[in-house]
Amino acid sequence: MNRITDLSGEWQLHPVTEFSTLWVNANAPSEGWTMQRIPAHWQQTANFKNYSGKMVFRKEFSLTPEKDRLYRLEVGGVFYRYRLYLNNFALGGAKGYFYPTHYQITPYLKDQNLVVLEVDSPKSTGDEELLTGLFSGYPGFPEEYNPGGIWRPVRLLTSGPAYIDGWKLSILELVGDRSRLMLEAEVYASRDLKAELKIFMSPHNFSGSDFALEFPIHLTKGVNRIKETFEATGVQPWWTWDLGEPNLYKVDLCVTDQQYTLDLVTDLFGVRLFELKESIPYLNGERFLIKGANYLPVCLYPADLERQIFERDLSMVKGANQNALRCYRHLEPEEFYRATDEAGILVWQDFPLNPEFSGRHFPDALQQAAEMVKFLYNRASVVLWSPGSVKGFEEQADPKEGKRVASGLKLVSEQVAKKLKEHDPTRAVWPFSGKRGMLCSSSFEPGLPLKSVDQEGTFSFDRYRPGLARKNIKFVSWFGAPSISLQEPGVLTMEKTEISAEKEVNTERNLHRMGEAYASTKSSEEEAIAGQEYQGEVLRFYIDRLRYHKYNPTGGMFLFCLRSIVPGPFWSIIDSLGNTKKSYDTVKLCYRPLYVFALLKKEIYRQGELLHFPICLSNDRHESRGSALQVKARLTDTHDQLVWKDQWNVTPAPDGTTVILGDVSVMLMKKGEYILEIVWEDGETVENKYRIFVK
Repeated sequence: MNRITDLSGEWQLHPVTEFSTLWVNANAPSEGWTMQRIPAHWQQTANFKNYSGKMVFRKEFSLTPEKDRLYRLEVGGVFYRYRLYLNNFALGGAKGYFYPTHYQITPYLKDQNLVVLEVDSPKSTGDEELLTGLFSGYPGFPEEYNPGGIWRPVRLLTSGPAYIDGWKLSILELVGDRSRLMLEAEVYASRDLKAELKIFMSPHNFSGSDFALEFPIHLTKGVNRIKETFEATGVQPWWTWDLGEPNLYKVDLCVTDQQYTLDLVTDLFGVRLFELKESIPYLNGERFLIKGANYLPVCLYPADLERQIFERDLSMVKGANQNALRCYRHLEPEEFYRATDEAGILVWQDFPLNPEFSGRHFPDALQQAAEMVKFLYNRASVVLWSPGSVKGFEEQADPKEGKRVASGLKLVSEQVAKKLKEHDPTRAVWPFSGKRGMLCSSSFEPGLPLKSVDQEGTFSFDRYRPGLARKNIKFVSWFGAPSISLQEPGVLTMEKTEISAEKEVNTERNLHRMGEAYASTKSSEEEAIAGQEYQGEVLRFYIDRLRYHKYNPTGGMFLFCLRSIVPGPFWSIIDSLGNTKKSYDTVKLCYRPLYVFALLKKEIYRQGELLHFPICLSNDRHESRGSALQVKARLTDTHDQLVWKDQWNVTPAPDGTTVILGDVSVMLMKKGEYILEIVWEDGETVENKYRIFVK
């Protein structure tokens, strides 16, 4: 008896200075309306290309209501707040762009119906009440950018005299192929009913056993909360793609009476347990290393996103040997999370807290935190919540302190974290990312290496590696450097002064490491390639050190970032068009499950100095290797003369801590560029090459 009718498609919209009753009924003025197909954002129409503010949306639809049936209107997502009306009746409204909301409309339906939404998406201006994350004032966005509009589908949901208003499955225990689960559901009934709640789980992407259970329920008029615990045997757990198979079950949950199915909801679900122990991740009891990247929105107007775009991105994530993404300061459409479930990619999910968010609107943050949990609770890939960030673009200047400090969101972040934990005790919650400290539950963000050559720059990160300071690098969530893409239109024709100002790409330090990339003798294409090579070296610097400290104490790392939103110099390894940079290949190398690397101690050495550093091996594979691994290394000077070489035969321990194969110790007798080459066989010949500068 359940049915879903899509009310998307052609809608009328009209900008207004203020909302009033004039616009919510059929007698509203007929002039000034524009047609737009939704889901969409109003700036995608020529009439409202630079518009911010208030907009009225309306649509007529026909329906003959049937007896003993319930009708709901689902508003899938609106930037940023709205009020909903049906046939001149006010149904309510919502703030927050990312979650769907349902409204009971049964008493208000007629044969001919008019639905109206008053949508308000103000321009970002400083002291904000908006919780839109990156979609408010992110660097590189057009000055007049505003994502206002109905960006997710509007649907009419029809059921019998009872419907499932929400549900979630929790894994209480998982041992081998046996699992204990808890089903929680909210069922609304229009009258007292004797019914059954049925759950049927069948393999979605693998061969295995089905599970079916029935729970007799007595429904009273209104909302009924049901909680049932059950056991299942023969379960095939969900794994990340690099540890196993992302096994998913298709779950059908329905309410039935003696004759009919009153309501049915369907979703995908993975049986898995994820834990963080001292920032070391465990999936289904197996310890592993998280290797990921920060993920930004793919485009300015997310209504355009389709599942194929996410599938392409996730294929490139796996191609670079990454097993996790951080949704940095935003939420994606539900198709993204379904795609990460199926791809076996973990998701660290940020709450879309803006740096300028005012504490006066604190209740909005708590309400939307609860909605975020409800929206993503059943997603196997989502394993971590984080409300606030205190590094990166969120770092603000405080005139009272006279220095750059975090923007004062500590209280809001902590309270949002408590709300997240209250609604979801199954997942880890970090109140902050980027917070340095010995005792904080957080990640650490060492910052970006944009300093002049006479400063410590990137190598200042080494201060966090010895002694007690090492606790800061348990989990590192932000590191990288900017570069320019070869394929983005117009970027290579930018003036060098323009590039220099944009994101501080053209620092003295960058100039040196990029081989004087901005010198007049270089072409634009050579500049871009040099910048991408430098970016790769910075990424390798951090990954080498974090892999050296694998499990001692490092449990994971997220580079910044996977791909750009808009063209121009950026920290991404994939540009805004989806093309990979040379730095992508570097990440693919450094995130290999079996990786051999050098731990250089300086950026620049001096003639006559002793060059001394270790050659290290990190193995993330959980299975035992059948044969010994042969590693060869050689060092040549500026004239390509061999000054050192060695080789090792080793059988790496499965998923062990990093080991040192040997040390390089050479007196640097000549100025110029030395080359260190490390080669090993791992299904293919792999080479890791370092340039060592001597002056």
